[in-house]
Amino acid sequence: MYTELIGKLKKPGFTENEAKIYLGLLSTSKATAREIHENTHAPRTKTYARLKRMSKKNYVEVIGETPAYLRCI
Repeated sequence: MYTELIGKLKKPGFTENEAKIYLGLLSTSKATAREIHENTHAPRTKTYARLKRMSKKNYVEVIGETPAYLRCI
């Protein structure tokens, strides 16, 4: 089922790592980038870059500053 959800998210333009990150974030109300990386096992360096990209596209919202928490919009 998880693989199926990733496939569905890839259709509107999510990369595989973005889909993993988004699904991981959906499973919690909010999380730090580090928590998302640890829960999804997406590559750490890609997690930060993808979250920034997803924030610019208004898929995720950044809450606070240090540490920044993120949540799905």
